[in-house]
Amino acid sequence: MSTLARLVRGLRAPAAGAAPERRVEPRVSKRLPVTILGFKLESTNVASSGMQVECPGRRLPLLRAQWDPSAVPLQAVLPDGETIDATCAVSYVCECDDDFLIGLSFVHLDERSARLWEAYVLEVNRPD
Repeated sequence: MSTLARLVRGLRAPAAGAAPERRVEPRVSKRLPVTILGFKLESTNVASSGMQVECPGRRLPLLRAQWDPSAVPLQAVLPDGETIDATCAVSYVCECDDDFLIGLSFVHLDERSARLWEAYVLEVNRPD
């Protein structure tokens, strides 16, 4: 089983209270085009288990009206043009100036997307 598959399988933990850090691998600051429910957004950082997405404040109420926070469909475009299709759970939403940062944890990636994402994350974590 791949590292990514193990991480995705062990993602869900209680959200109440200050949970201990669950991240096994570091976040890397990367901007990727992301589409959630037809809204064009951008990632601010990525990790094996998911990503953080920046959402303009005016769009958040529209997104929240449409999403099931346990099953948010996401499509991300990698630098080589390949797309990742995933279902994510919302880990957090926090205000940042006029925008919001949305933490998304992968709940499901098809085999192709999982393979592409794992390769991408390994590449961006590689020392220069």
